[in-house]
Amino acid sequence: MHNKKAPGPDGIPAEVLKVVAASYPLLLLNIFSASTPWGQTPVLEANGLTVTRSIAITRYLGRQAGLCGLGGYAKVQTETIAIAQYLGRQAGLCGADAWEDMRIDETVYVINNFHAELAKCHYERHEKRKKEVKGTLFSTSAPFYLAILDAHVKANNGYLANEKLSWADLYFAAISDYLSSMYGSDISAGYPNLTELREKILALPKIKEWVSKRPVTNV
Repeated sequence: MHNKKAPGPDGIPAEVLKVVAASYPLLLLNIFSASTPWGQTPVLEANGLTVTRSIAITRYLGRQAGLCGLGGYAKVQTETIAIAQYLGRQAGLCGADAWEDMRIDETVYVINNFHAELAKCHYERHEKRKKEVKGTLFSTSAPFYLAILDAHVKANNGYLANEKLSWADLYFAAISDYLSSMYGSDISAGYPNLTELREKILALPKIKEWVSKRPVTNV
């Protein structure tokens, strides 16, 4: 195409991408999704690894620049998922360094994105709109998030991040019943690695003891 425009850094003219996007949108979407960790941007590449999720990246860079809290309760003031991360740190379930913490944050924010997609459908009051959102949820959003989380657990030695137990695993197990309630069925059904992870967390002695005697509530 002779559009008198220089191609991008990948050598492909922007006009070509526009034609592909218009003619084969799903193809371009699949290529993009396969090229990033969670099919989303922004992306940070460091140490030969790639990480996404904007808040996770921002927190990591903030820690590297000495712009995060000092620790304990002071640190909680700057956190979005404050309580879970604070308790995780108190229990020794955070990463060994800033990079590992970022991998944990990244995964938790992906879970929260899935939570948002479920909530958007579950709490929609207009039936026509709810039907439309539900169709997209069951055909696209839920399979995407659950498949990629399941694969992530498989690639991380049975855990969500850094190949070891972290507060992200406890967070997933704790929120899974609520997610399943909004979804209308067990979210881990058909995803063996997520199922095994949840069962493993619920089998931890202290958690198992609490679950056995906690008050019964309807979610």
